[in-house]
Amino acid sequence: MAAPATSSLVTGEFLRAEMARQTAHLEASIDAITERMRSEMWRAMYLSVGVMAAIAGLALAIARWVV
Repeated sequence: MAAPATSSLVTGEFLRAEMARQTAHLEASIDAITERMRSEMWRAMYLSVGVMAAIAGLALAIARWVV
């Protein structure tokens, strides 16, 4: 016996639920990526400030030694 022609169709309720699930998954992924990027940005900023402070300290030490 053949399956009815409508057996492969989805309901509007199922489609809405699946879209909500996919949207939630994408939002969670975007949030995770954004948080990682934010963390990396802060890490790079602190690293660059540390390097600049070290360079400034060396410049002051050299200036005192030269003078």
